[in-house]
Amino acid sequence: MMTTGTQLKLEGQATATYGTPFAIRFAVDAAIKQVAERMGEFTSEDVRQALGHFAESPNVSRVIGARMSAAGRSGLIVSDGSTRVAVRREAHARRLLVWRSANV
Repeated sequence: MMTTGTQLKLEGQATATYGTPFAIRFAVDAAIKQVAERMGEFTSEDVRQALGHFAESPNVSRVIGARMSAAGRSGLIVSDGSTRVAVRREAHARRLLVWRSANV
C-alpha cells in the first residue's frame, strides 16, 4: 500500500507529540486555548510566546505545529488559509498560517 502525504504528515505529528514529555504537550495545548480566547487572530508564534519557559524546550516548534493542527481538526480553532510573515529571526520570515478561535 502506498502512503499518502496526509498520512505521512499525521505520522510525523504523532511522533512529535508523543515523543515529547506530557508537561510540554499540556503547556502547548493550554497556550493554544489561552491565545485563541484572548486574540482575534494568531499564529504559532503567538502560541510560542505564551509558553514562557517551555518555549525553549527541544523540538517545541514541531509540537506546537502538531498540536495546532490537532486543535484545528477538533474544531477548537479554524483558519481560512491566510498567512502572516514570521517575525522570529530563527523563522527566516517564512509564512505562518493564521488561526482564530472557532467560538468567535
